[in-house]
Amino acid sequence: MEEILIRQYNSELEAREACAQLEAAGVHARVLTDLSGGQFPDLQIDCGVGLLVADSDVDLAVELLEELEDA
Repeated sequence: MEEILIRQYNSELEAREACAQLEAAGVHARVLTDLSGGQFPDLQIDCGVGLLVADSDVDLAVELLEELEDA
């Protein structure tokens, strides 16, 4: 299973909320943070926090996130 980056967020909290919403809808998702283990949180400003889903779930995940953002 290949994972695809579908969104980048400015904070880990935003990414985790989106991840939880996808998981609640039955879409497996994963948050990708900086590789420093949180030791350098300022890197999130430059790099962002990614939201990954399986390549087979990309269309559904994007649709769900767009619906949630429009609500």
